[in-house]
Amino acid sequence: MDPTGSSPNAQERSLHVAIEGIGLSALACAVGRMLPLTDTGHSDALDAGPRSEPCTAIIVGDTEEGPLRLDLDADGPHILVAGTTGSGKSELLRTLVLGLAAGSGPGDLAFLLVDFKGGATLAPLRSLPHVQLFISDLDAAAGERLLELLGNELQRREAFLARCAATDHRDYIRLRKPGDPPLPKLVVLIDEFRVFATELPDALERVVHIATVGRSLGIHLVLSTQRPAGTVSAPLRANIGSVIALRTIGEAESIDLVGRADASRLDAATPGMAFIRRGGGPLVKFRARVNSRPSVPAVLRAYGENLGEMLFCEALGVAGLESRIEDPEPSTAPLPVDPKEELAGIVERIINRHAGAEPAQNPFSAALPEHLTAVGRAVLRQVPPHQGVIGLLDRPRLPQASALVLDPRTTSRLLVCGLPASGIERVPELLIHAMSYGAFTLPTLLLDGNGTLAKLHGHPAVAGYFGPGDIWGINELLLQLSGRERIGPVLLLVCGLGGWAQVLEASVFMHLEALLTAFARTAPDLGSALVICGDRELGSSRAASLCETRWYFPRGAGPETLMGWPRMRKIPALVGRGLQLGPDEPELGTEFQLLDSPASLPLPKEEVPKTWMRSLPLPRDLSPDQLPPVLSVPPAKGNLEVATDTDGAPALAIGLCGPDNRTFVWSPGSCGLVLGHARSGKGTLLEHLAVLGAPEAGHTVFLAPNDELPTRIEEFLQRHPHATRVLIGRADARLAQASRSIEVLLGSGMQVVLSAEPGPRLLFELGLTSAVRDQRSFLVLDPRYGADADPSGFRLPPAAASIRGRAMVFDRGTLRQVQCVNRLP
Repeated sequence: MDPTGSSPNAQERSLHVAIEGIGLSALACAVGRMLPLTDTGHSDALDAGPRSEPCTAIIVGDTEEGPLRLDLDADGPHILVAGTTGSGKSELLRTLVLGLAAGSGPGDLAFLLVDFKGGATLAPLRSLPHVQLFISDLDAAAGERLLELLGNELQRREAFLARCAATDHRDYIRLRKPGDPPLPKLVVLIDEFRVFATELPDALERVVHIATVGRSLGIHLVLSTQRPAGTVSAPLRANIGSVIALRTIGEAESIDLVGRADASRLDAATPGMAFIRRGGGPLVKFRARVNSRPSVPAVLRAYGENLGEMLFCEALGVAGLESRIEDPEPSTAPLPVDPKEELAGIVERIINRHAGAEPAQNPFSAALPEHLTAVGRAVLRQVPPHQGVIGLLDRPRLPQASALVLDPRTTSRLLVCGLPASGIERVPELLIHAMSYGAFTLPTLLLDGNGTLAKLHGHPAVAGYFGPGDIWGINELLLQLSGRERIGPVLLLVCGLGGWAQVLEASVFMHLEALLTAFARTAPDLGSALVICGDRELGSSRAASLCETRWYFPRGAGPETLMGWPRMRKIPALVGRGLQLGPDEPELGTEFQLLDSPASLPLPKEEVPKTWMRSLPLPRDLSPDQLPPVLSVPPAKGNLEVATDTDGAPALAIGLCGPDNRTFVWSPGSCGLVLGHARSGKGTLLEHLAVLGAPEAGHTVFLAPNDELPTRIEEFLQRHPHATRVLIGRADARLAQASRSIEVLLGSGMQVVLSAEPGPRLLFELGLTSAVRDQRSFLVLDPRYGADADPSGFRLPPAAASIRGRAMVFDRGTLRQVQCVNRLP
């Protein structure tokens, strides 16, 4: 009988099995002596019930004197494991985790496993009920998050022990009564610690703090590295209780670890051989176990009399996993054991053993997913209906991620910065769907300076889409948004300010910026929200500078872009991954992940409210009966005059203005000029003005081009005793008479509105250079040249098409486009 299946050597002699004679009696004696020696330190416990007390002492290997036990409390509180590639370090770490998990329930012991090898070492253990967090492929961003999680856990445990009047973790366990919440020991195992420390310059200092403070809070660190030189600092080494050195590359590393060069001389052909030094104790050589069983499995072969027929062959590994092998040919080679299958079996048995145990509350939230198809119901239930959810926020202080929302009540100004393909292009559509999820509550007005969001034109929740060519529509929109009484709460989405800067003249763009800034200042009081999306061009935007809450998408951003951004934490370079900065956020921002698409945010089935303002194109033809009433005062029959100008002169309802085709009221003052070329609609507009007000009062007098103009006010008032307004057609065709008549009429306090074709000397020839000083007095119909408005002192942009009755008028500090009445009944 060969108990090991191979010739004895220095490592195998630790099994303490002597070679005896053959025969069944000798076999029974040998088996009786061997079975106690195949104990793994927890194999019996795998099939037993849960322990009443946690076990922190485990068997991690075998020495020439017997099994080697490692106790986290007595030999810790922190452990350093070092060894080069192929030294057996991964197997040792798995053995350590398996031993601790088998000896303690998930309410008494918890793991936080960090694996830099893509999960190859520790991933098979992540299904253990003790594992609260598993992290693989750790980069700088994930490393920063890990340190933040551990820092938060330190604070949580300190506050917990203070509330329970316990001095430390051991004192709480001693004082704990039935019904008190569990506070498990936390074992933080970091494989390839050197990479972790290299990625984060300040990681060592923070790990030292965790090691120093965590020892009294029940936190144990197990740090694994291939090369400890330059990684394990003196302050960190002072907190490490035991050092395990597997085979090292050179003598210097071995001496640095255990004080002698022995670890560098270990045979590379025998993985798992190692030295351990507990504090200032002696150096002990051992061989690490594989999956908590001896590295060289005991193999039992029984032969018949005179070494004839082999009766049976068994591999004595972990109890309950022995392999019965029918091998007719005697062999001296050890039986093969599949480590993966063996490991999976042990993990499954540990899970089954603790199936009835209640794990401790997990304080660690999982990292954000790379792709987010939907936000879970548990998160959505915590969000009020008026908030729009478009992603997840990673808040390491909380046990789970929270919703990334836009709430107009608390976030009325939002700036979104990012380059193309960073995920910023998802934001507009996600916000539109999020604000309409469940019900249409907030109309969206979309200003698309680059024209990249044209697909949203006509979207049910988009009350108005304004592309690069909708200059006048945007102008009208912003004017209306600045009036508190004119429009309800809206979501104003502005994308591509750089595109507007390219298509607009400098003065016009500056005015657009001024209007956006004005809206940004009033949005909180109106219940509205302003969202500005862009990249580099936002640095000079005044409206953007007012946004307290900001979302940054750093993917693809180079140093020249990042220089203009605030200092932020590192995050993975993923599409849709960003950082939120704001008054209530951490200084370096809070990481978030956008939804992949709005598919999980379906729109309501009901119709959009009719009270929503809609963006409509100006009509090409307009008759007086198509003018909506202006409801600021109750209009009399046929009366579209609803106000008076600042100087007391009546204001005039002359047409429609954007974006929703509401009635435009012209306020020319005491003297108004309607300028336009032939067939521009001057005559029709004056005829419309002639019937404004109450006709029976006869207060408006229209003097056509062939009518005689009054030169004596007494005679005029005798014919028109109730006249308050005089309309003069084609004043430029009779300059001398018109000049005298205008002087007489204005002197009597009447309002005068006259029409004329544009001309550079028009005001001078009519004698109005001193009487007309307000640009609001001018209305230019169907302008064909930039100089058509020269008498008013402003230049007009070239018209895209000639439309009869389409007018430009200076009102409320800006040029406005109006469709005047151009067809009479």
